[in-house]
Amino acid sequence: MPKYYLLNNYLVYDHSNGDRKSKKKYYKETGNKPPKNFSFLKISKDLEVRVVFYDIDIGHFLIKAPSRREAYGIANAIRGFLGLICGWLPADRSSSAFFLLELNKIPKPSWTKTDLVNELRRTHKLFITVDEEIILAELSGGYIVNRRDFNYLSSFVSAAINAPNLNGAIRHLLESRFLFDGFMTGSYYTSHYSRDRKAIPRWVIQKRQLEDGYRYELAFLAAFKGIERFFSVSRFKKHDIPKLFKRLSYEDVTEKTKYVRFHEIFRGKSREITYGEYLKYLLDIRNAVAAHSNANPPEDLILSEDNLFEVQLFLTELISKAIPKNQKE
Repeated sequence: MPKYYLLNNYLVYDHSNGDRKSKKKYYKETGNKPPKNFSFLKISKDLEVRVVFYDIDIGHFLIKAPSRREAYGIANAIRGFLGLICGWLPADRSSSAFFLLELNKIPKPSWTKTDLVNELRRTHKLFITVDEEIILAELSGGYIVNRRDFNYLSSFVSAAINAPNLNGAIRHLLESRFLFDGFMTGSYYTSHYSRDRKAIPRWVIQKRQLEDGYRYELAFLAAFKGIERFFSVSRFKKHDIPKLFKRLSYEDVTEKTKYVRFHEIFRGKSREITYGEYLKYLLDIRNAVAAHSNANPPEDLILSEDNLFEVQLFLTELISKAIPKNQKE
């Protein structure tokens, strides 16, 4: 079993402008020191997240883990934070490689690109027939993660890997975003989306629903499944909702906590609703539309992008509140 797992689709540092000779010249002329491998998050003796480099300064997250299952638990937490909180959804849906690549040796800045490819081929036999340029193209794509994101990322990962309910919720919400991406920053919502949404005529909403209704259903179900995972249940009914909240110990996650809507208000829904009442509303949508593909659902429960954006935002809020406050700072 390999000891190390390289996370694909995210780069930590990337100054890779030109060949190795050009890079060495850049560092010599600027007086900057090329990066070195370092430990990002040490969880236990056998579990650790490192940042490693090859070809002088191309960086990736590397997970040290005793088992593939534990490595994927950490990788999913990292992908969850970067995809859900930062909005950087990985592009592995169109990728020919796994998003977690297995290695028996730790890459070093002194390794060439060919050194890394050869090590991957030794571990992944399926890479033997893949052209080196294709493998390198896979490794060089994705988002660049800056060190300013590390502190919260570390807290997020630490909390998620120790809570199976969070890890499961993260994975399902990520799947919902893959199907229909509702990520937007607060400034974008205030300055652009909220105004643009008000101006959309009803016939456009209807056309979008007719064209994308099947995606709405699948994306909603994925997010709803994430809510079930958050509460550590496989299914629930309305009378179960008070018990769901009582079993949690997260601050400000209660049946009476106020949730502020930002998307369903465009369908005439109230701005504020309690967590408990909102779960009941989501359950109605799930039962009437999403889970059973009802061809003629009540108009109040017809799925639209407003519902999708809202349920994703709601689950994101639940997950964020499950991260201890003293770790966020």
